[in-house]
Amino acid sequence: MNNIGKIEQLIDLCLVPKLSKNYDECQNHPEFGIRNKNLDKNFSFLLKQLEEVNFKTCNKPESVISQLLILYFELSVNTTWNDANCLKCSEKLNYYFQTFYELSLINVLSEKTDFDHQEIFDKCLENLHKKLSPAEFKKYPAQIAVYLTLIKDLKRYNVTVGPSRILPAALNLIDDYIIENKLNGLKSCLSILQCMNKDAFDKGNYFEVVYLSLKKLTTEKDIEATKLLFECLITMYHILPANSKKVKLDEMYNAVLDQLIVESNLYRKAECLKFIRTIISIHKIHCCNRIIFFAIISDNLDLCCNEAVSEVLLEIVLQTLKEWIKYCWCVWKFSTGHKIISNLFKVLYCCKDEHLISEVHKIIVTLIKLCDDAEKKSIISNLENIDCTIGKNFIDRINAIKSDVT
Repeated sequence: MNNIGKIEQLIDLCLVPKLSKNYDECQNHPEFGIRNKNLDKNFSFLLKQLEEVNFKTCNKPESVISQLLILYFELSVNTTWNDANCLKCSEKLNYYFQTFYELSLINVLSEKTDFDHQEIFDKCLENLHKKLSPAEFKKYPAQIAVYLTLIKDLKRYNVTVGPSRILPAALNLIDDYIIENKLNGLKSCLSILQCMNKDAFDKGNYFEVVYLSLKKLTTEKDIEATKLLFECLITMYHILPANSKKVKLDEMYNAVLDQLIVESNLYRKAECLKFIRTIISIHKIHCCNRIIFFAIISDNLDLCCNEAVSEVLLEIVLQTLKEWIKYCWCVWKFSTGHKIISNLFKVLYCCKDEHLISEVHKIIVTLIKLCDDAEKKSIISNLENIDCTIGKNFIDRINAIKSDVT
């Protein structure tokens, strides 16, 4: 066996082996202890073998460098299966690389070197994905940790990101039922999508695989997962093939409106409304086709008559309605939207925030002006009949509205 072969064999002995049970199925995994014993026994031999090789003169050294990088990341992670000796070994590995190649191992993907950044990166992903398959990935927690560490600093690397080569492990994590895995998968997916070129999905239809994994999470109730999901979806939208954008945006809009109909958690409602507002700003007039939008806005305005709810929801409800009016005003009808006006008046009566009172005023005036003459006359007539004992502040607000619409 040549030196490179010996190095690869020793690296493999120093890695955490495949677990006999999924990581989440028990507290103690004997494989961690076995790895630490193997590390004590083999790491010094690995360093000696490395000292006998000059990667600058080797033919295609990127494969073994990628394996060293995986080992380095695995030993560096602060987690239950790494003890103090693991960290020392990672430092020694980095020191070796700095001594021989005047380069930190952690920077081998980002700094200018004699090695092929792209080849090292691709080999890392190839090695990781051999283990992180849908059926087996939970038996390789250390390799998951390496993948997450590698992806976290993706923006720093001097590499091109190919979706089908880099995303599978992230999608496996997203599809898992354990919320920690979902969150890690979404963070990785977002990091990857943010580094992709606009033509990343032009070849083939792998974007459908990614999109379907993300779309499944529209029903996920965890707030952090919801925020990350919406970031992923919007980021992905911007790099989708042009002929798929409208369809996907329609689907996102409809899926999140459906969630808003049934959602009871105020903070998740707020995140969904923020996402809907963003979609409206992109999709514009195409957001006219769901009448359920009126019911959702009306119901949430009604909820905002409660002061505690108002603190969480009112501003984003108003922003979302304003965005809809900006692009979809042409389909506004008093017959379908009269409850929105009614509930805006209720909010106007209850609201104590001067800035939000001003926003409510502007929206009410705009919606009344969009009504036909008969409807406008009827609304103003009803405003004339407001009970004068209801409170001076509210009467003043009503009078300001009458002044602006007549």
